Amino acid sequence: MKLTLLCVLLLNVTVAYGQQRVLLFIKNPHRQAIYKIGDEITFRFRSNATKHTYLITGLTDSLIVSDSLRFNPKTISALYVDNKTKDWYIVRYKYPKLLPIAGAGYMGAELVNTGQISKPSLIVGSALIGAGLLANWLVKDYIRLKGQSRLAIITMP
Repeated sequence: MKLTLLCVLLLNVTVAYGQQRVLLFIKNPHRQAIYKIGDEITFRFRSNATKHTYLITGLTDSLIVSDSLRFNPKTISALYVDNKTKDWYIVRYKYPKLLPIAGAGYMGAELVNTGQISKPSLIVGSALIGAGLLANWLVKDYIRLKGQSRLAIITMP
C-alpha cells in the first residue's frame, strides 16, 4: 500500500513538472494553432492598428512575455497570418498572385497562337488581372479575434 502511494505521488510530481504553458489560438473548433516559447508571433493591439512582431520568451498564467514587453492576450485584436495559420486557407492567399499570372498567360497564349490579341481574350485576361489586383486589396493578411476566435494560455503535458 505504501509503495503504491509512493508511486502515485512520484507520478503526480513528475507530471506537474513536465508540463509547459503554450499560447493556443482558436479560430473555430476545427482550426487551432499552438505557439510555444521561442515562437514568433505577429499581431495588432486593440489600442492601435500597427503591426507588432515579438518572440515569445515566456508565458505566465495571464501574460505573454517577450524580451521588451509583457502583455495580456486579451489586448490583441488580430493575429497576422503565419506558417501555422496559412495552411487553413488553401487558396485564399494565392489569389493575388495567381490571377494576374493567369490573365497575362491567357493573353500571352492568344498572342503566341494567333499573333494578335482578340477583344474577347483581352476582356478575359484583363478581368483576371483586375480580379488579382482586387484580391490583393480585399484579402487581409490578418485574422481578427472576434466571435469564437480567441487566444488562451493553457498548460500542456
